[in-house]
Amino acid sequence: MTSLLLVRHGHVAGILPKRFRGRMDLPLSDEGREQATKAAEYLASRYRPDVVYTSPLQRCRDSAAALTGRVGLPAPLVEPGFTDTDYGLWQGRLATEVAQEEPVLHAQWRETPDRVRFPQGESLADVAARATAGLSTLVSRHEGKTIVAYSHDSVLRVLLLSTMGAPLGAYHRLEIDPCSLSELHCEPALIRIVRINERTD
Repeated sequence: MTSLLLVRHGHVAGILPKRFRGRMDLPLSDEGREQATKAAEYLASRYRPDVVYTSPLQRCRDSAAALTGRVGLPAPLVEPGFTDTDYGLWQGRLATEVAQEEPVLHAQWRETPDRVRFPQGESLADVAARATAGLSTLVSRHEGKTIVAYSHDSVLRVLLLSTMGAPLGAYHRLEIDPCSLSELHCEPALIRIVRINERTD
């Protein structure tokens, strides 16, 4: 059995008020660095990670580095499939601004997110395709090992929904908090979800 530990990065500026951060390369806040340190301590005390992967974005790389430094593993490896959603023309904008300026599309995003493509960006199906491909690559590359992968709220929601066979339209029903842990047990014919959004502080 291969264990895959999925961890969201720590807090960054822009989480509140809600903003479509996407691929803005934001650093961890002081709060986020503290969360990453606590998450590293939590994971190190309960698991024996063999390898650590991360989204290319700095907030994930720094969160992951807290763990590799704690357990003495090499620097985190980058998995491009786990990078944040491409929100296109919505990137960097406040959700309230988008709701006021593009009310129809924003309402569709809230009500039927699986049917929306962000203007000049991705759809949730696009995110699911690359994230599940990344998951498959990691599991096949490190069979029987414990893998830790740091990613983003939107990517982890989509990946978990895809893994459990749930529709992407259920996207807004999941919560993935900063530095929370979701755990998958991967076997050749089955992936089981053991925990979702577990606190690590």
